[in-house]
Amino acid sequence: MSYGLPIIVSDVKNFSNEIEDGKTGMLFEDGNIKMLTEKMKLLAENRLLRRRLGENAKNHIIKEHNPEYVSSRVLQIYRNCLEKK
Repeated sequence: MSYGLPIIVSDVKNFSNEIEDGKTGMLFEDGNIKMLTEKMKLLAENRLLRRRLGENAKNHIIKEHNPEYVSSRVLQIYRNCLEKK
C-alpha cells in the first residue's frame, strides 16, 4: 500500500479493518478462490482502477500510519487512561 500498489486481501478481521473494499483495496471472502480470481482479473484488466486503488491506499498509509499520527494517538490513549484513574 505504501508503494501505491493496489492490494487484494481476504476479509479476515485484521485486513478488513484496514482495507475499505473498492477504495483502498479489494476484499474477497476468506477461502473463496473464485472471488479472489475475479478480483485479480478485474485489476488486471482495469488500469484506471489499479491506479485509483493504489493512490487511495498510499494516501491512507501516509495519513493513518505516519509516526506523528500514530504517536499522537498513543499519547491520547495514555492521557485518557490517566484521566480515568
